[in-house]
Amino acid sequence: MSVNIFGMKQKPRLANLTTTPAVAVPNGSMSRLMAAAVVDQQFCRALLANPMAAIERGFGSETFNLTPAEKKLVMSVKNPANLPDFARQLIHNYNKA
Repeated sequence: MSVNIFGMKQKPRLANLTTTPAVAVPNGSMSRLMAAAVVDQQFCRALLANPMAAIERGFGSETFNLTPAEKKLVMSVKNPANLPDFARQLIHNYNKA
């Protein structure tokens, strides 16, 4: 499958990971975790500073039921400068696993 980017066809770098049950990233909870960080600066700061505490606390009424593999992946992120850096590290660490 290719996607059309600015008139050029390219293969996507990541497959649709939500349809692959054995894949650690992203499932619904991981996607909601990232979405919460995008829409709320306070949650984003908490996620960057202490990811597991932010995940355990949740966001509003949202809970994040991450698998052990997803938690390990989140904990593999080291000193992210910002949310894009956090996401880059997640993807990088997922791809090298």
